[in-house]
Amino acid sequence: MFDIQNSVLVKYSGSERDVVIPEGVTEIGEDAFGKCDTLESVVIPEGVTRISKNAFSYCKALKSVSLPQSLREIEHYAFQMCVNLKEVEIPKNVVRVEESSFADCHGLSVVTWNATACEYAGDSYDDDSTDMRIDLRPFPHCSNLQHVIIGDDVVSVPPYAFFGCSRLECVTVGKSVTEIGEEAFSCAVHVKKVYYTGRVEDWCNIQFDYKSSPIGKNTELYIDGKVLRELTLPKSAKEVCSRAFSDYNSLRKISLPGCEKIGRSAFYQCMELKCVTLSSALKKVDLDAFGYSPNIKKVYFDGDLEQWCDIDFMDEKSNPLTPNAEFYVRGKRVRIIRIPKSVTKIKDYAFSGGKFSCAIIHDGVEQIGYGAFAEPRRRCVKLEEDKYGHIQNKVNILPCGESVGAIFFEGDRSAWQKISVGGDNDAISRGKVYMLSKEKPTSDGMFWHYAKDGATPVIWK
Repeated sequence: MFDIQNSVLVKYSGSERDVVIPEGVTEIGEDAFGKCDTLESVVIPEGVTRISKNAFSYCKALKSVSLPQSLREIEHYAFQMCVNLKEVEIPKNVVRVEESSFADCHGLSVVTWNATACEYAGDSYDDDSTDMRIDLRPFPHCSNLQHVIIGDDVVSVPPYAFFGCSRLECVTVGKSVTEIGEEAFSCAVHVKKVYYTGRVEDWCNIQFDYKSSPIGKNTELYIDGKVLRELTLPKSAKEVCSRAFSDYNSLRKISLPGCEKIGRSAFYQCMELKCVTLSSALKKVDLDAFGYSPNIKKVYFDGDLEQWCDIDFMDEKSNPLTPNAEFYVRGKRVRIIRIPKSVTKIKDYAFSGGKFSCAIIHDGVEQIGYGAFAEPRRRCVKLEEDKYGHIQNKVNILPCGESVGAIFFEGDRSAWQKISVGGDNDAISRGKVYMLSKEKPTSDGMFWHYAKDGATPVIWK
């Protein structure tokens, strides 16, 4: 019944429904159980380290398989077309789950991933000759796979682990996860619930790669058993990593009292995000951090304008100030941007957005960064499916406004021309620049003066 050679189970020739593989076997050989129509359950003993190519392929009656903790490799097509297999657990010592290892397991509904050091889980590449993407993933065409459980001892999820599992509805992420590899959850656009067993600040520290997050536009993230709608981090939390809440539409409000860095696309396309509170400790906001989150209405900053001018916003979509956002500094609404005398450099995109009437810039400023006062062109994103079933972002251009309609400079034209202005007029968009003149000017040009209150700018007419 068992043909075993040099500890390799070469072939099983029995017809039992329930099979227990003998002790001493270290490898299940290629096609060892292939097309075994009677097999319903199999127990693989400790000591087995490899399940070879096609080992259990087309075992259409197979309902359950017990994989040992000693297992390290699951090769191509190992369980292909096991259409009645309902659940599978990937043990902790597995380091390689090859492409199509569970292909066409149409009955598979739950995968528990306990592999703590898995380095390979399929791949994907573009075939230029056919103009198609070739997906070499572990779970292709598992049309009923609905729940993935990543165990509490797992630190890293490899790239492409659940690539193409388009019908996933629920994902559980263990508390020890610190990294999820590229496209691990690509095309998993119907996930409704993500359960995280750690703390919210630990979620913010997970290193998400491109299309690796299980969160989608219709997802609810559960932490401590509750849906996360308002994010409030402790002061000890210094960073929100890239893509931590990308596409998370359930998020309404965030408060980051000690945060020093916000990663790339951290709050990308959070369509329901309305209120943002940032810390004076903030130093850098990476690309697209608040991209396509158009409904932010209020931005609170617990520092002063000098500190805000010194934040490194990497592009216009990293700044949370949308065209309709009110800006509050130390609890006070900013309508007129008055650049403090201590500021000599206004960094890129500092006021790229927001509801401001004007800005007053003193003649001690030496540099105005690119887009510092220019409202960028805003975009909306619509998800569409291409002919191969892959989700694509289709970008529609919306009309742009201007964050600051007028720049009032506390100096004359010669002083203004000495300032380094990023991108020339791109720093101020189409906002008009007025020069200070205490007396009504006799020459042509755009001039202004202070009103009797000594604070309100008035244009000379």
